[in-house]
Amino acid sequence: MEIITLYENKFSIVVPTMWKYTPFTNLLDKLVQHELVGEIVIINNDMNATPNASVLNHPKIKLHNFKLNIFVNPAWNYGAGMSEYSNVCIMNDDIDFNLSIF
Repeated sequence: MEIITLYENKFSIVVPTMWKYTPFTNLLDKLVQHELVGEIVIINNDMNATPNASVLNHPKIKLHNFKLNIFVNPAWNYGAGMSEYSNVCIMNDDIDFNLSIF
């Protein structure tokens, strides 16, 4: 049996996307730079629409590709299950916010 250890001091960001909101990659650029963001779990519900953005190659980005859209609630559940940190931020891909909340 595998023992899973969750880390306490950082956040896992869980976000499903279909890449319809172009500024989403700008938010990702900011999130990967934040010291309290440990990982960003992206559930890719439209692989054909995935942009060619360098931020997607950042080590904090964990891109999970799905051939079919698994829809938002199952995607959040999947992402929370994949998270390495006990602090989980569930978000949409079409928002922008002040990162001081972390």
